[in-house]
Amino acid sequence: MRGIGVGWVMVLAMFGIAGTAGAQEAEVRPFTWGASLDVREEYHDNVRLAEENTKTSDTLTGITVGAHAEAKRLRLDAGARYEGEAVYYGKSDNPDQYYHRWSGTATYALIRERLFAEAGAERRQVPRDTREPALFDNLVDTDHWWAGARYTQPLGSWLSFGANYRYGGQRFEDAAEANNRYQNADASLTAMVSRYASLSAFYSWTETDVRDGVDITRRQTGATLGIRAIPKVTVSATYGYNWIETSEGFEQEGPFFALGLGAGESWEIARNTFLSFGYRRGYSDSATEMRYTTPAGTTIYDVIAAEPVQTETADATLTRRWEEATAFLSAAWNRTEYLETDRTVRGWTFRAGASWDLTPRTALRADLERTIAEYEDEGRTDQYWRASASLSYKLRRWLTAALYASRNQRDSSVAGEDYIGNVLGARLTAVY
Repeated sequence: MRGIGVGWVMVLAMFGIAGTAGAQEAEVRPFTWGASLDVREEYHDNVRLAEENTKTSDTLTGITVGAHAEAKRLRLDAGARYEGEAVYYGKSDNPDQYYHRWSGTATYALIRERLFAEAGAERRQVPRDTREPALFDNLVDTDHWWAGARYTQPLGSWLSFGANYRYGGQRFEDAAEANNRYQNADASLTAMVSRYASLSAFYSWTETDVRDGVDITRRQTGATLGIRAIPKVTVSATYGYNWIETSEGFEQEGPFFALGLGAGESWEIARNTFLSFGYRRGYSDSATEMRYTTPAGTTIYDVIAAEPVQTETADATLTRRWEEATAFLSAAWNRTEYLETDRTVRGWTFRAGASWDLTPRTALRADLERTIAEYEDEGRTDQYWRASASLSYKLRRWLTAALYASRNQRDSSVAGEDYIGNVLGARLTAVY
C-alpha cells in the first residue's frame, strides 16, 4: 500500500522525540468499573417486517449483559466495554439470535500535552442491505481496529500546529472480499487572528485498500474561518479542494465547503431555547459500500465495500428545555451521488421528540420520525414513519422498570416492499 512507510516513519519519529523526555512517575487516579443486566419481553405483530399478506407475529425474550471498566493515570487513559445479547423467539421458525459487541480504547501521553499514542478496537453489527430492517440474516459482524499518534504544539501565544496519523483495518464476517486496511494523516496550522476569530489551514490524506474491491486514495486541502459571533457560539466556514482516485482508473477533483456552528455548539436564541445547524458539500470515500448481484440479476448496494461519493447535507435542530422536560424539532436533508456507479440517493428526515420527568422516579419519553428516501436512478421512493413511547419507573437507585411501544411503517413505490410493524414491550434494567 502506498505511503505506509512514510506514515510509520512519522510515528516512529514521534516516538523518538518522546524518548528524549524525562520519565515521570505515573500518578494513579480512580479505577472505575460497572455492570448491567437488561431483560425484556416483547410482542411483535410483524416480527420480520414483511408485507401485509405474509407477515407473522411472535413474542421474544431478550437478555443483555454488559460490563465496562475505565482506568486513568497521569499519562494513560484507557477503557473497555462489552455487551452480550441473546434473543429467544417464541416460534421455532424464527431462529434465536446471539450478538457480541465490545470496544476498547487507550491513549498514552508520550510527551504530556504534546504527543499521544492511541489505539482501539471494536466489534459491532451492521446491516448487509441498508434498505431493509436490521434483523436476522441482514446483520453482519464487523471488527474494526486502529493505532496511531497525535501531536499538538503551540507556536507562540497566537499560533498552534497539530498532526494526526492512524492505521487500521476492518473485517466483515461472511464478506471477506470487503475486508480492508486504511490509513490517514492530517496536519493543521491554526492562528488566532483576533480575539473573536481564528483561521486554520489544513491538509489531509486518506487511503483505503479493499481486499477484493475498489482501492481509494483521497487528498484534500483548505482553510476554516471561525468567528465567535456571540458568547459561547462559533460560526465556522470551510472551503477547500478535493482529489479522489481509485484503483480502477477513476479520478475526480473539485471544491468542497461547509458552513455551520462549531462542533457540539448550539445558539441560545431565547431563554432555554437552542438552535443548531450545519451545511456541507464535498467529496469523500464511502468505505462501507458493497455492490453485489442477486440470482435474479438485481444489483444490491450494501454498506460493506468502497466507492467514491459526492455528498451534500444540511440539518437544523431546535431544542426547548424546561426544569423537568425537554422537547426538540429537527430537520435534515442529504444527497449522495455515487460517482462510479452513477446513481443518486437523496432524502429528508423530520423528527420531533419530548422527555418529561413526571416525578423524581418516573419518566415519559416520546419520539416521532418521518423519512423520505428517493433513489433517482431506479425511480424508487421509500417513505417511513417511526414512532415510539416509553414510561419508566425507578424501583431502586440501580433498578428501572419500563413499558414501551413502537410502530415502524414503510410505504414504497415498489410493489411488495410495504410493511407495518408494531411492538409492545416491558423491561427490567439493573445497573451497578
